[in-house]
Amino acid sequence: MAKLGFNHSVEEHTIIGVSGKEVAKLYIDNGDSNLIDRFRAFVDEFDTIDAKFKAAREHMPAEAVTDDGAVDPALWDAGKAIREADLYVKAQLAKVFGEENDFDEIFQRANVMSVTLNGNTALENFLEAVAPLIQGGVEARQEAMKAKASDAVIAAKQNRAQRRAPAKK
Repeated sequence: MAKLGFNHSVEEHTIIGVSGKEVAKLYIDNGDSNLIDRFRAFVDEFDTIDAKFKAAREHMPAEAVTDDGAVDPALWDAGKAIREADLYVKAQLAKVFGEENDFDEIFQRANVMSVTLNGNTALENFLEAVAPLIQGGVEARQEAMKAKASDAVIAAKQNRAQRRAPAKK
């Protein structure tokens, strides 16, 4: 079976953990014209995702242990809902950026809605970090397309001039 390789626009970004060490890679294909649409759709869905997390947190019991010493079943239910939402978000991110990305590694196994030191969730910090990468890729792609179109116009004008030039005898 033959292997096929071709030029594509996937960029590799290194994720640095709190220890300062590389923890994962994020691959972004800025040449994929659907990336920006998938990213916008995900960002638009963020409020719904955030509401699901908040609803799950609201069902967390004030005390994890009941008066008789047992773990409150509501704690397990809320924890399960929070884990399911985390898995859902990471699956959605894989759909946006590509299945080759391991978002469990990228988030260092933390829940995407974990509140970080700056008060944002890990997901909010991630989205703020990747938005400029996507925007920069879109702008670079637009510039490349303009240059290619300009080259095509120049080539067409040259071809037309050659066709109109009198034939030499």
